[in-house]
Amino acid sequence: MKKILILNTTFNKGGAAQVARDLFLHFNGKEKFSMFFAFGRGQKNNDPRIFYFGNKLEMFIHIFLVRFLGLEGFGTYFSTIKLINFIRRERFDLIHIHNLHGYYVNFFKLLKYLNKNNIKVVWTLHDEWLFTWLPAHSMDCSHCKTLKGKCVNHYDYPKNYFPVFSRFMLSRKRIILLFNNITFVSPANWLYDEAKFEFKLKNVALIPNGVDSNFFVPATDKNLLRKKYDLPLDKKIILFSANNFNDKNKGGEYFLSLAKSLEGQPYIFCVIGSADIPIYDNIIKLGYISDRRSLSEVYSLADLYCFLSAIETAPLSVMEAMSCGLPIVAFNIKALFGLVDSINGSLSKYGDVAEMAESINNIVGSDELLIDMGRESRNKIVKSFEQNNSYSAYEQLYKI
Repeated sequence: MKKILILNTTFNKGGAAQVARDLFLHFNGKEKFSMFFAFGRGQKNNDPRIFYFGNKLEMFIHIFLVRFLGLEGFGTYFSTIKLINFIRRERFDLIHIHNLHGYYVNFFKLLKYLNKNNIKVVWTLHDEWLFTWLPAHSMDCSHCKTLKGKCVNHYDYPKNYFPVFSRFMLSRKRIILLFNNITFVSPANWLYDEAKFEFKLKNVALIPNGVDSNFFVPATDKNLLRKKYDLPLDKKIILFSANNFNDKNKGGEYFLSLAKSLEGQPYIFCVIGSADIPIYDNIIKLGYISDRRSLSEVYSLADLYCFLSAIETAPLSVMEAMSCGLPIVAFNIKALFGLVDSINGSLSKYGDVAEMAESINNIVGSDELLIDMGRESRNKIVKSFEQNNSYSAYEQLYKI
């Protein structure tokens, strides 16, 4: 039986945490594997297989070093020692790394230990962070990956004011790419191409994030669900998700422009998330939905899913909405290529609210088109993004 540790910033917050947690829960109790989970931020968990090693004081020191010096991976010395001691004591056969950014671990020290002791690593790349000196996404800025030319990236996580140690950080990350105990995994075609062809990684696999199509299912009766959530029955419902409405990369500004441009139409925009959104007559705030059953119901009661992010890797919310039989309208970012097209929705030029409003009118204005596109959305998930296929692919990596 292989003993495996899954490592991520948090246990229950964020898309990477959801992927990591689903893998932990799926393989936990399987005959072939003994699964554990380690995380450095968030609430402690009473499950003996879930190990919290974080330290809030060290986290703040780490944040300071990143903000003002661009020095990441330092400031969490004792937390990292605690994690390494846990790995040494439990004698894990394999470490499955997800996000290492998040001010919670000295990843250089950790990876050096794993490499020196020849402990196998599977590392799922949820963004471009490993390839840049600091940002989680380069936004196609070559400076962030080479430090040549001028930086044009406006993606500001992790945030930094003075890039004093940018060259040091980039050179240290390049060393990590040479470690031969790591198999990298990309959940998206575009990131796989970057890893394989731009950075010449030899051990890299493509495993799309999966969706449980038996859980996220189309509604048998939309009106019944709308009554449950006290939503209008006589209007088309367009769904939007925004936990941080002030994050420009999530498209909150475009969403308000879109809602305003479609005032007077028989549509209601329902917003999932805890974001503070201005009051509009055609916007209903549903609040943050943590229960996945309720989330599935809210997806399936809607008619259309609207996605306005500027950058994502492989957006789970889009795939969950598709699995629930929703057409998708979004901006034409590379994360959606191969996922959304004219068969199951519409991709508009980034920032072109008028084009998107026209697409919504065309799709929502035709019940036949809504049904056909919704069916194609679900077919894509069942055919190419079924969660069990993802589990099977990871199982093969775990066995190596």
